[in-house]
Amino acid sequence: MIMSAKGNYLPKGKDIAFCMGTSQVAPHALNGDVHRVLAFVCFRREQREQGSKHLKRAISIYKQHELLSKLDEVSQHYSQYLADQNRKDEALEECMKYRQFLVETLGKRGIVL
Repeated sequence: MIMSAKGNYLPKGKDIAFCMGTSQVAPHALNGDVHRVLAFVCFRREQREQGSKHLKRAISIYKQHELLSKLDEVSQHYSQYLADQNRKDEALEECMKYRQFLVETLGKRGIVL
């Protein structure tokens, strides 16, 4: 561990993998937010492939925790990314997967669309 300027310990190595949700343990819901922010940083730096991976990871975490409003936002960004890359069929498929997940999740909660 490394100490930050505020005296907090920052993780490194395997600890970072755990914090980023890449270990065997289920990632915390807030890691989705971390991946979402990292995706936008990567896109800003023209690192599209890496940004795409972070968006997909955020989508996975939000689905796991059924955070529908965050999933909606990130899924839209990911679909837009695919459309911008002229991968329109994949973008449409991603939208359809999100819609199916939304209907199933809301159905479990007793809400029918």
